[in-house]
Amino acid sequence: MGKLAEIVRHPDELIPLMGMYIAAKRAKRLPQEEGLKFCYDMLNKVSRSFAIVIQQLPERLRDAICVFYLVLRALDTVEDDMALDDEVKIPLLRCFHEKSRDRSWKMSCGYGHYVSLMENYPCVTDVFLSLDYEYQRVIEDICKRMGNGMADFIPKEVKTVKEYNLYCHYVAGLVGIGLSQLFASSGLESKEFFKLDDTANEMGLFLQKTNIIRDYLEDINEEPAPRMFWPKEIWGKYAKALEDFKDASNKRSALACLNHMITDALSHVDECLDYMSKLRDPSIFAFCAIPQVMAIGTLEACYNNHNVFTGVVKMRRGETAKIMWFLKDYTDACILFRHYAKLIAAKAQVQIDKDDPNRERILEICQRIETTASARIESCVREASDLDPTPLPMSTRILFFIVSIMYVSCQFLQN
Repeated sequence: MGKLAEIVRHPDELIPLMGMYIAAKRAKRLPQEEGLKFCYDMLNKVSRSFAIVIQQLPERLRDAICVFYLVLRALDTVEDDMALDDEVKIPLLRCFHEKSRDRSWKMSCGYGHYVSLMENYPCVTDVFLSLDYEYQRVIEDICKRMGNGMADFIPKEVKTVKEYNLYCHYVAGLVGIGLSQLFASSGLESKEFFKLDDTANEMGLFLQKTNIIRDYLEDINEEPAPRMFWPKEIWGKYAKALEDFKDASNKRSALACLNHMITDALSHVDECLDYMSKLRDPSIFAFCAIPQVMAIGTLEACYNNHNVFTGVVKMRRGETAKIMWFLKDYTDACILFRHYAKLIAAKAQVQIDKDDPNRERILEICQRIETTASARIESCVREASDLDPTPLPMSTRILFFIVSIMYVSCQFLQN
């Protein structure tokens, strides 16, 4: 009844939810080749949303990015496994990039589906070695740099914002840089993307900081020991210990710290909008833009929300489906960024005390996002009007709607 009630409250999300259902079904259609079959099956298990988004990419690039994702998830599994002794973990992180050329290497670590990923890593290796050399080079280089960065941070706490940015660079900014190089290597984007390290890094930082903020409770409760990446330079202004924010009596200071962290994350948006404006291939654009829009949507849900410290805060499934369904081009992305920036600013205006040190800063950032997005929307509209496109006839839209309803209804009946 919960899902039905949500659809009743948000009827505009019904068609997008049906579209996402179809896309999820399509993502579960696995290749015949054994290595690829394992990789895409594992992708569906560890990140269903990524498995859906990746489907629209051309096959060779899709396979390369699937392997890139799984190699880095395996690396991340090593870093995250708190049961591994540092004397084992640190050297392994530094040489992990070599494991994708060793068809016999595997190990048991991690939890849940990641155990299967690590124990069947030779399947990933087989597909990696079948990729074009240029794809292999990018994946191996990024894995090496990330592994060394992770190893550097194993023995130390993230204290300063500078260290926070460096850690996020290692674990996510390098992903953005690697993806840019894969895009350029595929020929689907220009060679300029080999040189967009700075803006690609910002894309990764924005996503990673969103995850770090959202996952506060999960990370601080991790066994056998928590690993936290909120920088002490920020949280130390509001508490003596990071775990103090779990205590309801510290709600005011917890929210002030949370809003400070979100203000910091939003500072990366301008560069993200700039990077996405350079993308020309529609499938690559959607692949990049959907996670970015979902990140600012997640930050809007988290802003001034004490549930971050008591449970799980995330966007509604229907809202996520709408983003996946409607986000087709740069104009759509700018409209959505502007929308969420306005929502955050409205919360700051109404809910935040005027003496909050970050209130004016976040209002300033949100206003800048709105202004930048509006200017870019106007520019896109002018360019589109010059092309004078022919709109899709209403009869075609209605036919598509009817066929979609019939297809999904049949799927539900079969299940």
